[in-house]
Amino acid sequence: MIAIKKSSFFLSILLLVGSSMAIFAADEESDTPTPATATPPASNSREAIPLLGPQELRIKALMDSISINRAHEIEIIESPNDRFLSLFRESTAGEPQGCIMLIHGDNEHPDWPQVISPIRNTLIENSWCTLSIEIPDTTKRFELPTLPTINNTQENTTNQTEQETKSLPNEEIIYSRMDSARQHLSDKGYRRVIFLGHGTGAAYALKYVVDQGISGSALAIIDPFTPLPFNDFEMANLIESLRLPVLDYYFNSNIKQYRAAQYRMSASKKRLSTANAYIQIKAPPDRRYDSISEKRLTQRVWGFLKQNTHQMTQTRPLPTLEKGLFSEDPIKK
Repeated sequence: MIAIKKSSFFLSILLLVGSSMAIFAADEESDTPTPATATPPASNSREAIPLLGPQELRIKALMDSISINRAHEIEIIESPNDRFLSLFRESTAGEPQGCIMLIHGDNEHPDWPQVISPIRNTLIENSWCTLSIEIPDTTKRFELPTLPTINNTQENTTNQTEQETKSLPNEEIIYSRMDSARQHLSDKGYRRVIFLGHGTGAAYALKYVVDQGISGSALAIIDPFTPLPFNDFEMANLIESLRLPVLDYYFNSNIKQYRAAQYRMSASKKRLSTANAYIQIKAPPDRRYDSISEKRLTQRVWGFLKQNTHQMTQTRPLPTLEKGLFSEDPIKK
């Protein structure tokens, strides 16, 4: 009986201590301030900054580089569709023979170190001005182009009407830029424009002069590459309609380039006007983009223009020498 009373006594003490601790904890919680609900500020919200694409970054880096010492070469041309970058260099050899419009390849820029930069910076010493224009990218870099699907219910060969309606990627934009560039040169006083394309730019230059029916000029295609939806055979057939001299300078590094060169040579022999020359040159594949190959390329282009375009008469008079009967040869001095 005594043990039961002791246990009930201790139980009552434990209940009393527990209730007092609960009251103390409740008082502590009531003294602690309740944190306010965080509300995002409406006035400090920032708009997302659009990221530049590969071409925009490439052109911006080019302009930043040229602006350091050659800002006078930069000329922004307005076209009906957009504004685009061009690099202009005036002839340094007196009376110019005309101007060369350079069209770079896909994923390149107007001062691309292969082909474009050597030609635009060298031919100005040979009485030609140069204008290199920006061409929009047609494919993403390091991305394989999608192959066209063939419907088994249709024939593999397309008729002539379908081939005439076929166009290159961004053809309307690039044609518009080339038209604006020609007008830009005309405003500067240049009446003769030579077209030079590299890589995919050669395909656009070739198709442009055919579609526009240009004559009295010249065309140079350097290491041409055919973009889809055209193939090499279809692009080569355009040469039959050309009415101007052509320089075809290619690198025979694989069987595809060799076969495409053969297509172009065969098409050149079917031209109605055989008065204009078609010169095809195979460059050595082992020295493609070094100083020796660049010098060889620029000399070939200059020699082609000198032999196949009407050279304007130089109006600058020859220097006169006053010498006596027994004067020395001025060259040996």
